[in-house]
Amino acid sequence: MVTQRNEAGSTSNVLEQLRGNLPERRANARTTAALLDNPSCTRRSVLDAAAVDLNKAAELLGAPPKFGQSPFALGQGNRFERRVKADNYALLVEVLRRDVGYELPDKLKTFSTTTAGVAPGEAALEARVQQTKDALARIAGGDEDAPNVIDHGVTILHVGDTKIYLEQDALAFNFGDELQICEIKGFPIVDGSAEPEKVGAAARQSAVYLASLQDTLEELGADPALVSHDVVLICTRNYTIQPTAHKVNVTRELRGLRRQLSRKDRVEDLLQELEADELLEELNELAEEDLETRAQLLVSSLPLNFVPRCISDCDMARVCRTEAEASGDPGRLGSEVDNLVAGLGDIRIAKDIADGADPPENGLEVGIVLRRAKSAVEATKNLAGAT
Repeated sequence: MVTQRNEAGSTSNVLEQLRGNLPERRANARTTAALLDNPSCTRRSVLDAAAVDLNKAAELLGAPPKFGQSPFALGQGNRFERRVKADNYALLVEVLRRDVGYELPDKLKTFSTTTAGVAPGEAALEARVQQTKDALARIAGGDEDAPNVIDHGVTILHVGDTKIYLEQDALAFNFGDELQICEIKGFPIVDGSAEPEKVGAAARQSAVYLASLQDTLEELGADPALVSHDVVLICTRNYTIQPTAHKVNVTRELRGLRRQLSRKDRVEDLLQELEADELLEELNELAEEDLETRAQLLVSSLPLNFVPRCISDCDMARVCRTEAEASGDPGRLGSEVDNLVAGLGDIRIAKDIADGADPPENGLEVGIVLRRAKSAVEATKNLAGAT
Protein backbone atom coordinates (compact mmCIF):
# COMPACT_ATOMS: atom_id res chain seq x y z
CA MET A 1 0.00 0.00 0.00
CA VAL A 2 1.33 3.44 -0.86
CA THR A 3 -0.29 6.57 0.56
CA GLN A 4 0.03 9.96 -1.05
CA ARG A 5 2.60 12.21 0.65
CA ASN A 6 1.49 15.77 1.24
CA GLU A 7 2.44 18.51 3.65
CA ALA A 8 3.65 17.78 7.19
CA GLY A 9 0.77 17.00 9.49
CA SER A 10 -1.36 15.50 6.69
CA THR A 11 -2.98 12.11 7.11
CA SER A 12 -0.31 10.39 5.00
CA ASN A 13 2.45 12.06 7.01
CA VAL A 14 0.90 10.96 10.31
CA LEU A 15 0.56 7.40 9.01
CA GLU A 16 4.22 7.32 7.98
CA GLN A 17 5.21 8.56 11.44
CA LEU A 18 3.06 5.91 13.11
CA ARG A 19 4.78 3.21 11.09
CA GLY A 20 8.21 4.71 11.74
CA ASN A 21 10.88 2.11 11.04
CA LEU A 22 8.55 -0.87 11.35
CA PRO A 23 8.69 -3.12 8.26
CA GLU A 24 6.55 -1.80 5.40
CA ARG A 25 4.28 -3.82 3.13
CA ARG A 26 2.30 -2.74 0.07
CA ALA A 27 -1.28 -3.95 0.07
CA ASN A 28 -2.52 -6.49 -2.46
CA ALA A 29 -5.84 -8.09 -3.35
CA ARG A 30 -5.64 -10.65 -0.52
CA THR A 31 -4.96 -8.09 2.19
CA THR A 32 -7.62 -5.76 0.82
CA ALA A 33 -10.21 -8.55 0.74
CA ALA A 34 -9.31 -9.47 4.32
CA LEU A 35 -9.58 -5.84 5.44
CA LEU A 36 -13.04 -5.55 3.95
CA ASP A 37 -14.15 -8.82 5.54
CA ASN A 38 -13.99 -7.05 8.91
CA PRO A 39 -14.48 -3.34 8.14
CA SER A 40 -15.24 -2.33 11.73
CA CYS A 41 -11.74 -3.26 12.93
CA THR A 42 -9.99 0.05 13.60
CA ARG A 43 -6.71 -1.74 14.29
CA ARG A 44 -6.58 -3.35 10.86
CA SER A 45 -7.76 -0.18 9.09
CA VAL A 46 -5.05 2.03 10.58
CA LEU A 47 -2.21 -0.50 10.31
CA ASP A 48 -3.03 -1.18 6.67
CA ALA A 49 -3.34 2.53 5.88
CA ALA A 50 0.08 3.04 7.51
CA ALA A 51 1.48 0.24 5.30
CA VAL A 52 2.72 -1.75 8.31
CA ASP A 53 3.80 -5.28 7.43
CA LEU A 54 1.32 -7.16 9.62
CA ASN A 55 3.18 -10.45 9.28
CA LYS A 56 6.42 -8.91 10.58
CA ALA A 57 4.58 -6.98 13.30
CA ALA A 58 2.94 -10.20 14.51
CA GLU A 59 6.36 -11.86 14.59
CA LEU A 60 7.73 -8.99 16.70
CA LEU A 61 4.83 -9.53 19.12
CA GLY A 62 5.52 -13.25 19.36
CA ALA A 63 2.41 -14.48 17.52
CA PRO A 64 3.17 -14.91 13.80
CA PRO A 65 0.35 -16.17 11.56
CA LYS A 66 0.03 -19.89 10.96
CA PHE A 67 -1.05 -19.61 7.34
CA GLY A 68 0.81 -18.66 4.19
CA GLN A 69 2.76 -20.41 1.48
CA SER A 70 6.13 -22.06 2.02
CA PRO A 71 9.11 -20.93 -0.08
CA PHE A 72 8.79 -24.23 -1.97
CA ALA A 73 5.11 -23.60 -2.74
CA LEU A 74 5.85 -20.03 -3.82
CA GLY A 75 8.63 -21.23 -6.13
CA GLN A 76 6.36 -23.91 -7.57
CA GLY A 77 3.63 -21.33 -8.15
CA ASN A 78 6.03 -19.01 -9.96
CA ARG A 79 7.20 -21.86 -12.19
CA PHE A 80 3.60 -22.73 -13.00
CA GLU A 81 2.85 -19.10 -13.92
CA ARG A 82 5.86 -18.97 -16.23
CA ARG A 83 4.71 -22.21 -17.85
CA VAL A 84 1.23 -20.82 -18.53
CA LYS A 85 2.67 -17.62 -20.01
CA ALA A 86 5.40 -19.26 -22.11
CA ASP A 87 5.34 -19.05 -25.93
CA ASN A 88 2.98 -16.09 -25.97
CA TYR A 89 0.41 -17.75 -23.68
CA ALA A 90 0.12 -20.85 -25.86
CA LEU A 91 -1.03 -23.02 -22.92
CA LEU A 92 -3.51 -20.38 -21.78
CA VAL A 93 -5.09 -20.32 -25.25
CA GLU A 94 -5.32 -24.11 -25.25
CA VAL A 95 -6.87 -24.26 -21.78
CA LEU A 96 -9.40 -21.48 -22.42
CA ARG A 97 -10.51 -23.21 -25.60
CA ARG A 98 -10.76 -26.66 -24.06
CA ASP A 99 -12.14 -25.97 -20.59
CA VAL A 100 -14.35 -22.88 -20.99
CA GLY A 101 -15.10 -22.94 -24.71
CA TYR A 102 -13.59 -19.58 -25.69
CA GLU A 103 -12.90 -18.98 -29.37
CA LEU A 104 -9.38 -17.59 -29.44
CA PRO A 105 -6.76 -17.17 -32.17
CA ASP A 106 -3.57 -19.19 -32.01
CA LYS A 107 -1.57 -16.11 -31.08
CA LEU A 108 -2.64 -13.41 -28.65
CA LYS A 109 -1.67 -9.76 -28.80
CA THR A 110 -0.06 -9.18 -25.39
CA PHE A 111 1.05 -6.08 -23.55
CA SER A 112 3.22 -5.93 -20.44
CA THR A 113 3.68 -2.88 -18.25
CA THR A 114 7.21 -1.61 -17.75
CA THR A 115 9.09 0.68 -15.37
CA ALA A 116 12.05 1.36 -17.68
CA GLY A 117 13.45 4.83 -17.09
CA VAL A 118 11.23 5.47 -14.07
CA ALA A 119 12.42 5.84 -10.48
CA PRO A 120 11.34 2.92 -8.26
CA GLY A 121 8.54 3.29 -5.73
CA GLU A 122 5.30 5.17 -6.21
CA ALA A 123 6.46 6.79 -9.45
CA ALA A 124 6.99 3.36 -11.01
CA LEU A 125 3.56 2.21 -9.87
CA GLU A 126 1.92 5.33 -11.28
CA ALA A 127 3.69 4.75 -14.60
CA ARG A 128 2.31 1.21 -14.78
CA VAL A 129 -1.16 2.46 -13.81
CA GLN A 130 -1.09 4.92 -16.73
CA GLN A 131 0.13 2.23 -19.14
CA THR A 132 -2.70 -0.05 -18.00
CA LYS A 133 -5.22 2.78 -18.46
CA ASP A 134 -3.95 3.42 -21.99
CA ALA A 135 -4.31 -0.26 -22.90
CA LEU A 136 -7.79 -0.45 -21.35
CA ALA A 137 -8.85 2.65 -23.27
CA ARG A 138 -7.82 1.00 -26.53
CA ILE A 139 -9.70 -2.18 -25.64
CA ALA A 140 -12.82 -0.32 -24.55
CA GLY A 141 -12.67 1.81 -27.69
CA GLY A 142 -12.68 -1.23 -29.97
CA ASP A 143 -9.17 -0.69 -31.35
CA GLU A 144 -8.38 -3.70 -33.57
CA ASP A 145 -4.74 -3.55 -32.52
CA ALA A 146 -5.56 -3.44 -28.79
CA PRO A 147 -3.95 -6.18 -26.70
CA ASN A 148 -5.85 -9.36 -25.89
CA VAL A 149 -3.91 -9.74 -22.65
CA ILE A 150 -2.50 -7.10 -20.31
CA ASP A 151 0.25 -8.84 -18.36
CA HIS A 152 0.69 -7.63 -14.76
CA GLY A 153 -1.41 -4.55 -15.24
CA VAL A 154 -1.72 -2.20 -12.27
CA THR A 155 -5.00 -0.57 -11.27
CA ILE A 156 -6.11 1.48 -8.28
CA LEU A 157 -8.82 0.91 -5.69
CA HIS A 158 -9.73 3.52 -3.09
CA VAL A 159 -10.54 2.06 0.33
CA GLY A 160 -11.81 4.94 2.41
CA ASP A 161 -9.24 7.66 1.75
CA THR A 162 -6.42 5.18 1.11
CA LYS A 163 -5.19 4.55 -2.43
CA ILE A 164 -4.25 0.93 -3.06
CA TYR A 165 -2.28 -0.29 -6.06
CA LEU A 166 -3.29 -3.72 -7.35
CA GLU A 167 -1.17 -5.87 -9.65
CA GLN A 168 -2.98 -8.56 -11.64
CA ASP A 169 -1.63 -11.77 -13.17
CA ALA A 170 -3.41 -11.29 -16.47
CA LEU A 171 -6.36 -9.36 -17.80
CA ALA A 172 -7.65 -11.40 -20.72
CA PHE A 173 -9.83 -9.90 -23.44
CA ASN A 174 -12.43 -12.43 -24.58
CA PHE A 175 -12.72 -11.28 -28.21
CA GLY A 176 -16.27 -10.17 -27.64
CA ASP A 177 -17.99 -7.48 -25.69
CA GLU A 178 -16.37 -8.19 -22.31
CA LEU A 179 -13.11 -7.96 -20.46
CA GLN A 180 -12.28 -11.17 -18.63
CA ILE A 181 -10.14 -11.36 -15.50
CA CYS A 182 -7.83 -14.36 -15.58
CA GLU A 183 -6.03 -15.33 -12.37
CA ILE A 184 -3.26 -17.93 -12.17
CA LYS A 185 -3.48 -19.88 -8.91
CA GLY A 186 -1.27 -22.54 -7.38
CA PHE A 187 -3.95 -24.80 -5.90
CA PRO A 188 -5.13 -27.89 -7.84
CA ILE A 189 -8.47 -28.71 -9.41
CA VAL A 190 -9.02 -32.43 -8.89
CA ASP A 191 -11.69 -34.23 -10.92
CA GLY A 192 -13.28 -30.93 -11.85
CA SER A 193 -13.50 -29.41 -8.36
CA ALA A 194 -11.27 -27.54 -5.91
CA GLU A 195 -11.29 -26.84 -2.19
CA PRO A 196 -14.23 -24.46 -1.54
CA GLU A 197 -12.19 -22.31 0.88
CA LYS A 198 -9.49 -21.70 -1.72
CA VAL A 199 -11.98 -20.99 -4.47
CA GLY A 200 -13.84 -18.62 -2.12
CA ALA A 201 -10.65 -16.74 -1.25
CA ALA A 202 -9.77 -16.48 -4.94
CA ALA A 203 -13.26 -15.18 -5.70
CA ARG A 204 -12.99 -12.46 -3.03
CA GLN A 205 -9.58 -11.38 -4.29
CA SER A 206 -10.79 -11.35 -7.89
CA ALA A 207 -13.73 -9.16 -6.83
CA VAL A 208 -11.19 -6.62 -5.59
CA TYR A 209 -9.50 -6.64 -9.01
CA LEU A 210 -12.88 -6.42 -10.74
CA ALA A 211 -13.95 -3.41 -8.72
CA SER A 212 -10.70 -1.60 -9.50
CA LEU A 213 -11.13 -2.32 -13.23
CA GLN A 214 -14.69 -1.02 -13.16
CA ASP A 215 -13.50 2.16 -11.45
CA THR A 216 -10.72 2.59 -14.03
CA LEU A 217 -13.12 2.19 -16.95
CA GLU A 218 -15.53 4.65 -15.38
CA GLU A 219 -12.69 7.14 -14.99
CA LEU A 220 -11.92 6.67 -18.69
CA GLY A 221 -15.53 7.37 -19.60
CA ALA A 222 -16.14 3.74 -20.63
CA ASP A 223 -18.88 1.40 -19.45
CA PRO A 224 -17.88 -0.46 -16.23
CA ALA A 225 -20.20 -3.28 -17.31
CA LEU A 226 -17.55 -4.14 -19.90
CA VAL A 227 -15.84 -6.22 -17.19
CA SER A 228 -17.36 -9.69 -16.89
CA HIS A 229 -18.37 -10.94 -13.45
CA ASP A 230 -17.14 -14.38 -14.54
CA VAL A 231 -13.51 -14.84 -13.48
CA VAL A 232 -11.33 -17.57 -14.94
CA LEU A 233 -8.99 -19.32 -12.51
CA ILE A 234 -6.06 -21.14 -14.10
CA CYS A 235 -5.01 -23.94 -11.73
CA THR A 236 -3.02 -27.14 -11.83
CA ARG A 237 -4.94 -30.24 -12.91
CA ASN A 238 -5.02 -33.30 -10.66
CA TYR A 239 -1.75 -32.44 -8.86
CA THR A 240 0.19 -32.30 -12.15
CA ILE A 241 1.96 -29.32 -13.69
CA GLN A 242 -0.65 -29.22 -16.46
CA PRO A 243 -3.06 -26.24 -16.30
CA THR A 244 -6.83 -26.32 -16.29
CA ALA A 245 -9.43 -23.54 -16.20
CA HIS A 246 -12.28 -23.04 -13.75
CA LYS A 247 -14.85 -20.28 -14.23
CA VAL A 248 -16.23 -18.57 -11.10
CA ASN A 249 -18.95 -15.95 -10.96
CA VAL A 250 -18.06 -13.28 -8.39
CA THR A 251 -21.21 -11.15 -8.51
CA ARG A 252 -22.03 -11.86 -4.88
CA GLU A 253 -18.49 -11.07 -3.73
CA LEU A 254 -18.46 -7.85 -5.78
CA ARG A 255 -21.74 -6.67 -4.26
CA GLY A 256 -20.44 -7.35 -0.77
CA LEU A 257 -17.23 -5.52 -1.55
CA ARG A 258 -19.10 -2.48 -2.85
CA ARG A 259 -21.24 -2.39 0.30
CA GLN A 260 -18.15 -2.49 2.48
CA LEU A 261 -16.41 0.19 0.44
CA SER A 262 -19.39 2.52 0.84
CA ARG A 263 -19.27 2.06 4.62
CA LYS A 264 -15.51 2.24 5.05
CA ASP A 265 -14.49 4.80 7.65
CA ARG A 266 -12.06 7.48 6.64
CA VAL A 267 -8.66 6.90 8.19
CA GLU A 268 -8.45 10.62 8.95
CA ASP A 269 -11.54 10.34 11.18
CA LEU A 270 -10.13 7.26 12.91
CA LEU A 271 -6.87 9.07 13.65
CA GLN A 272 -8.75 11.96 15.21
CA GLU A 273 -10.73 9.60 17.42
CA LEU A 274 -7.50 7.89 18.49
CA GLU A 275 -5.77 11.18 19.37
CA ALA A 276 -2.87 10.17 17.12
CA ASP A 277 -0.73 13.16 18.13
CA GLU A 278 -0.43 11.86 21.70
CA LEU A 279 0.40 8.37 20.42
CA LEU A 280 3.09 9.82 18.15
CA GLU A 281 4.73 11.59 21.09
CA GLU A 282 5.04 8.27 22.90
CA LEU A 283 6.35 6.49 19.81
CA ASN A 284 8.91 9.20 19.11
CA GLU A 285 10.43 8.71 22.57
CA LEU A 286 11.42 5.13 21.67
CA ALA A 287 14.83 4.20 20.32
CA GLU A 288 14.79 3.54 16.56
CA GLU A 289 16.08 0.00 17.00
CA ASP A 290 13.42 -0.92 19.58
CA LEU A 291 10.98 -2.33 17.04
CA GLU A 292 9.33 -4.75 19.44
CA THR A 293 8.28 -2.01 21.87
CA ARG A 294 7.13 0.21 19.01
CA ALA A 295 4.99 -2.58 17.58
CA GLN A 296 3.56 -3.34 21.02
CA LEU A 297 2.70 0.30 21.77
CA LEU A 298 1.23 0.99 18.33
CA VAL A 299 -0.86 -2.19 18.13
CA SER A 300 -2.15 -2.02 21.72
CA SER A 301 -3.25 1.59 21.17
CA LEU A 302 -5.57 0.61 18.31
CA PRO A 303 -9.00 -0.86 19.14
CA LEU A 304 -9.52 -4.36 17.79
CA ASN A 305 -12.59 -6.24 16.62
CA PHE A 306 -11.61 -9.91 16.67
CA VAL A 307 -14.01 -12.42 15.13
CA PRO A 308 -13.35 -16.13 14.42
CA ARG A 309 -12.90 -15.66 10.65
CA CYS A 310 -9.90 -13.38 11.32
CA ILE A 311 -7.80 -16.50 11.95
CA SER A 312 -7.88 -17.47 8.28
CA ASP A 313 -7.63 -13.95 6.82
CA CYS A 314 -5.52 -11.63 8.96
CA ASP A 315 -1.83 -11.81 9.86
CA MET A 316 -2.54 -10.14 13.22
CA ALA A 317 -5.25 -12.63 14.19
CA ARG A 318 -3.30 -14.56 16.84
CA VAL A 319 -2.21 -11.34 18.53
CA CYS A 320 -5.78 -10.04 18.62
CA ARG A 321 -7.24 -13.38 19.72
CA THR A 322 -4.99 -13.39 22.79
CA GLU A 323 -6.16 -9.88 23.71
CA ALA A 324 -9.81 -10.79 23.09
CA GLU A 325 -9.50 -13.85 25.32
CA ALA A 326 -7.84 -11.83 28.09
CA SER A 327 -10.61 -9.22 28.01
CA GLY A 328 -13.44 -11.74 27.86
CA ASP A 329 -14.67 -10.33 24.55
CA PRO A 330 -17.73 -12.39 23.54
CA GLY A 331 -17.18 -11.57 19.87
CA ARG A 332 -14.25 -13.99 19.76
CA LEU A 333 -16.76 -16.85 20.04
CA GLY A 334 -18.79 -15.69 17.04
CA SER A 335 -21.73 -13.43 16.26
CA GLU A 336 -24.35 -15.73 17.85
CA VAL A 337 -22.65 -15.60 21.25
CA ASP A 338 -21.97 -11.88 20.85
CA ASN A 339 -25.64 -11.22 20.12
CA LEU A 340 -26.78 -13.44 23.00
CA VAL A 341 -24.80 -11.59 25.64
CA ALA A 342 -25.18 -8.16 24.04
CA GLY A 343 -24.73 -5.42 26.63
CA LEU A 344 -22.70 -7.52 29.07
CA GLY A 345 -19.46 -7.00 27.17
CA ASP A 346 -17.58 -9.80 28.95
CA ILE A 347 -18.10 -13.53 28.52
CA ARG A 348 -16.90 -14.05 32.10
CA ILE A 349 -19.80 -11.96 33.41
CA ALA A 350 -22.17 -14.10 31.32
CA LYS A 351 -20.71 -17.24 32.88
CA ASP A 352 -21.12 -15.86 36.40
CA ILE A 353 -24.77 -15.00 35.67
CA ALA A 354 -25.39 -18.51 34.31
CA ASP A 355 -23.88 -19.86 37.54
CA GLY A 356 -26.34 -17.81 39.64
CA ALA A 357 -24.86 -14.32 40.04
CA ASP A 358 -27.29 -11.41 39.87
CA PRO A 359 -27.37 -9.88 36.38
CA PRO A 360 -27.15 -6.10 35.87
CA GLU A 361 -30.36 -4.23 35.07
CA ASN A 362 -29.60 -4.33 31.35
CA GLY A 363 -28.98 -8.08 31.49
CA LEU A 364 -32.13 -9.46 33.10
CA GLU A 365 -33.44 -11.11 29.94
CA VAL A 366 -29.98 -12.41 29.04
CA GLY A 367 -29.71 -13.89 32.55
CA ILE A 368 -32.94 -15.84 32.10
CA VAL A 369 -31.75 -17.25 28.76
CA LEU A 370 -28.33 -18.18 30.13
CA ARG A 371 -29.76 -19.99 33.16
CA ARG A 372 -32.24 -21.89 31.02
CA ALA A 373 -29.44 -22.88 28.70
CA LYS A 374 -27.28 -24.08 31.58
CA SER A 375 -30.20 -26.08 33.03
CA ALA A 376 -30.79 -27.69 29.64
CA VAL A 377 -27.11 -28.63 29.33
CA GLU A 378 -27.06 -30.13 32.85
CA ALA A 379 -30.27 -32.06 32.15
CA THR A 380 -28.76 -33.46 28.96
CA LYS A 381 -25.61 -34.52 30.85
CA ASN A 382 -27.69 -36.23 33.54
CA LEU A 383 -29.75 -38.03 30.90
CA ALA A 384 -26.60 -39.15 29.09
CA GLY A 385 -25.13 -40.38 32.38
CA ALA A 386 -28.29 -42.34 33.21
CA THR A 387 -28.15 -44.21 29.95
